[in-house]
Amino acid sequence: MAKTEVIAAAFKISPPTLQKWLDGDKPTRGKYVSVCQEIFTKFDYIDGEWFPKDEPKQKPEASEPLDVVKEKVETPKVKKDNKSPAPDATIETPQIVTNSLTKNSEIAVKDKQDRPLPSDTISNTSDLQAETTSEETKEEIEQEKENYASEPTAIFSAVGIIVGEINLEESGNYSISLGNKTYPLFYARKNYTAFTGLKKEIATTGNKTQRLIVYPKFTHFPRRDQAPRVGFQLVGFDKGREPNGVANELKELEFKLCGLWQFIPVCRQPCISIFRNFSSDRLDYIKQAEAQSKVNFMKASHLPLLWRDSPVPPFRFNPKAGKEQQGKTFFVQIKAVFLPHRDCFGFVEQLAEPMEKPPKFLKASKKDKAAVQQSKPRNQSYSNDRVKPTQKPSSKVINKEKTKSLPKLKKIIK
Repeated sequence: MAKTEVIAAAFKISPPTLQKWLDGDKPTRGKYVSVCQEIFTKFDYIDGEWFPKDEPKQKPEASEPLDVVKEKVETPKVKKDNKSPAPDATIETPQIVTNSLTKNSEIAVKDKQDRPLPSDTISNTSDLQAETTSEETKEEIEQEKENYASEPTAIFSAVGIIVGEINLEESGNYSISLGNKTYPLFYARKNYTAFTGLKKEIATTGNKTQRLIVYPKFTHFPRRDQAPRVGFQLVGFDKGREPNGVANELKELEFKLCGLWQFIPVCRQPCISIFRNFSSDRLDYIKQAEAQSKVNFMKASHLPLLWRDSPVPPFRFNPKAGKEQQGKTFFVQIKAVFLPHRDCFGFVEQLAEPMEKPPKFLKASKKDKAAVQQSKPRNQSYSNDRVKPTQKPSSKVINKEKTKSLPKLKKIIK
């Protein structure tokens, strides 16, 4: 047997919390559920003390030991012929005694539970209940965060594999040949080590045909009839050493495209728009950056795609319709192949179902775009065109001089 303080210390809980469970307010969720079940499974609470369930709960009220009580009960059943008693006689008697003791102990526990608690005990119990609830809520929130982190999340991305002959000119103009066409090849500062490794690989092996991991870059022009300018940004080059990754998932000229399926004003074909993914660090950078840096950093890449049997239609903005009447923009995740002869992508397969709610992304505001447009200097050709009309007044002056000289000619003729 043990007191409440000892049991509470053994299971690493506070004595008031255990007392609250005794009063009938047992936890229904959180880590305390298993502790509570374990305590009441292993122990019984009788008259302020805890008894293990595999031991007798309470001593008999008689002053005589239990063996004497058994003998007194068993003696009437023994026959005079000194035969041994029946096997069941010695087993049933202790059960009767223990069952009666258990009933008495249960009545005592119920009487104790029915007694009103002092006001101090009630206030302490409510405080402990609030603490327990807050701890359980924190545990549930942490569990939800872990479950959310374990689930795969969609992001904006466009990455693929191209294989071609690389041209490294001394002037710094780098390109790659795909079929009968040549495309610009460039790199970002963060990928400078990958570009340096590529140059060393070509210089060492003498093989200019390499398998590259790239980002596609499309530059559209205001005229819809004008074809976009296509290029590729180097991410790395594949030598077949990595068993996992994009290099093994994709074949030559295949790309994973994840973005918004929509029409843009400067392209006849629908595009998958790849925006900059949201992060707190990027948001902090944007808040302190200038308008020009913001627009350049958040500039999206619009990739034309041929997808006839798309499960959802591409979004097309209708200037005559209201905001509520506009269609929905879906976030799609597909595998596509680059078509050099058409400078666009062709649909291969769908990697996930379209989503109505896209992942968080960063997009330049109209105010920043307008500020950048106003800060740009006017084109030199445009300024020259404005100067050309100033030559017309000079011709008018010449005509006036001719008209002034006409009277003199008339006099001479006369």
